[in-house]
Amino acid sequence: MENLAKKRKIGTKEEENRERSWDNLPTDIMFMIMKNLYYGDHVRLHVVSKGWHSMCRVPPRIQEPWLMAFKKNSWTSCKLFDPSYKKTYQIHIDDAGKGLLQGKNLKDIKVHSCTYGWFLLSKSNNPVVGDLFVYSPFANGKIFTLPHLNSSFQIATFSTPLGGRLCVFFTLDAQPDGATVTITTCTKLDKVWTTNTFECKPPVLQNFSNVIYLNGSFYCSTPMGTIGIYNITAQHWSVLHLPKPHWSSWNPDVEQPNGFVDIYMVASRGNILLIYTTERDHHRLSSSPLHYVFRLDRLAMNWKYMTSLGKKNVLFLGQGGCNVSLVHPKRPGNRIYRCSGYRTRCFDLNSNKSDPCYNIYGSLSKAKYKKNWIQNPCGIPTCRDY
Repeated sequence: MENLAKKRKIGTKEEENRERSWDNLPTDIMFMIMKNLYYGDHVRLHVVSKGWHSMCRVPPRIQEPWLMAFKKNSWTSCKLFDPSYKKTYQIHIDDAGKGLLQGKNLKDIKVHSCTYGWFLLSKSNNPVVGDLFVYSPFANGKIFTLPHLNSSFQIATFSTPLGGRLCVFFTLDAQPDGATVTITTCTKLDKVWTTNTFECKPPVLQNFSNVIYLNGSFYCSTPMGTIGIYNITAQHWSVLHLPKPHWSSWNPDVEQPNGFVDIYMVASRGNILLIYTTERDHHRLSSSPLHYVFRLDRLAMNWKYMTSLGKKNVLFLGQGGCNVSLVHPKRPGNRIYRCSGYRTRCFDLNSNKSDPCYNIYGSLSKAKYKKNWIQNPCGIPTCRDY
C-alpha cells in the first residue's frame, strides 16, 4: 500500500510536470506554433492557457478576410464568417451605453476605413463630422473615441494595428478651389489633434476620394489619379500631378468604359494600385474587362496598366476602404473578390469571368444581408493597450 501511494504521488507529479511543460514551452517553440495557427486558434489558445499571453504579438497564419453581414439594417447584431473553418459567429453589438453605434441605422454611420480588424467610423448626419470612433467586432464590442475634431474632412484612416503605440489617425479636408488642404493627425494617447494646412500648386481640381498608408506616409488619390502624399515624421505634404490612367496605351482595341461603378486604392506588396470597376451590363457585347488595375510607377511618374496581379496575389475590395491585398499559398491568384451591398463575387482576371464566393464563404455569401470584408487582427490585443 505504501509503494502504491508513492507511485500515485509520482504519477501525480509527472502529470503536473506535463501540464506545466505545455503551459511553459520555450519561447521559440511557442512562436513556431502560433505563427502556423489561424486567428480563431489564437483566440482559443489564449483563453485556455495564460502562459501563452506573451505570444499576443505573433501574427496569425495568412487567411482570407472574414465576411461581416448585417441581416437587419442596423448596428444591432451581425454575423462573422471565418473562411478557414467555415464557421459563423453571431455578434451582439454593444457600445457600453455610449450611444455611438448600438442600434444605429447603417446609413447613419459612415465607414471611413477598416484595417486590422477595426472600423474607423463617424456619424453620417453630423455636418461637422467631429466625432470619430473605432469599433471592432473581434474585441468584445470595444469602442473608443478619438479627440473631438472641430472641422470637416473628406477622407480618414489610420496607419498601423491599434495595439501598437505608433498608430496614427489621419484626416484630410480639401478646400473647394483645391488650393489648400488641411491635414489633422493624432495618436490614441493624444488629447487633441495636430493640424497643418498646406498649399497645392497647382490646385487639385478633383476631390481626394481614397487614402491608404504605406511605409510611413499616407497616400491620397483623386478619381483621375492625382496623388497627395503626407509623410508623418517630416509632416510634409506633396502632390504628384500624374497623367490620368490611360487604357488605350495597352490595348487600343478594347472599348473604353463610359463610367465606373467604384474606384479603389490598395497597398499591395509595396506598390500602390488604383482599381477602376465596371459592371457587365455596360459591356454585354464587348470584350472590355470588369476591372482596370493600374500600378503607380514612381520612376516614370505615371500609372502602368497591370495585365495580371500575379500567380498567388489576390485583392479583396469592399466598401468604405475595407480592402485587403494578400498572397495566399493555397488559393488561385490573379483574382479580385468584391463585396458591395448584398453581393459578393469572385472575378478571375485570366478569363474575365465571375462566380459567387460560395466555395470560400458558404451560404452567407448568397444571403440577402448587407456585407463587407473585415481583416482579422494581426495579434490579440491586451486590455492595457486601450
